[in-house]
Amino acid sequence: DFGGEQAILKYTPENEPPQHIAHQLTGNQYTNGNDYWAQPNTQVKITLRQYDKESGNRFQYLRLYGSGVDVRLRHDFEKDSTNTGTVGNGQFVSPHVNIDSARRTENTKYGRVEWQVTPKTHGHNYDIHYYYQDLANNTVGYNATGMRLRVDGVAPTLNDSSISGARYINEDVYWIKPNDNLTVSIRQHDGHSGNKFQYLRLHGNNG
Repeated sequence: DFGGEQAILKYTPENEPPQHIAHQLTGNQYTNGNDYWAQPNTQVKITLRQYDKESGNRFQYLRLYGSGVDVRLRHDFEKDSTNTGTVGNGQFVSPHVNIDSARRTENTKYGRVEWQVTPKTHGHNYDIHYYYQDLANNTVGYNATGMRLRVDGVAPTLNDSSISGARYINEDVYWIKPNDNLTVSIRQHDGHSGNKFQYLRLHGNNG
């Protein structure tokens, strides 16, 4: 005979993937909206932060995609704070951009990883994607952060220049009297990150 009350077992499945919480890119020279401009061979830092309220985080992947390049690297939250692993047969280095390293700075229900990245090729740009997996194998991604790493290694060029107000012009020599005013117009062009500064230098007669 069996006595007592019937037991009721409840099972709640773990079916929610990690959430993307935040992203950041630092170390670049210029930011315009979601475009982050860096010079070739300048290392930048990409930070991704995720959250899993149930089983906890297991993996974080960084993916850089664009200009014919697709590089990816994985960090494991169950291993040491600087571990990395390739994704299948995926590459994490190329002639154009490298994912150099990862450093975990948070490992609770939240997971934060700082990735060091070095772009190499002028004119390339890479969309920055994340992919997260928890301990129950729920996944989210590859999703775009919205950030785009853009590479500019070419200086602005002179478009045209002119001088007005001279009393006499002899080829490239402009003659004036003391205290005369000249107008010097210089037009420059930059087809990538855009212009920031223009300098005018007057040099001669030990001045």
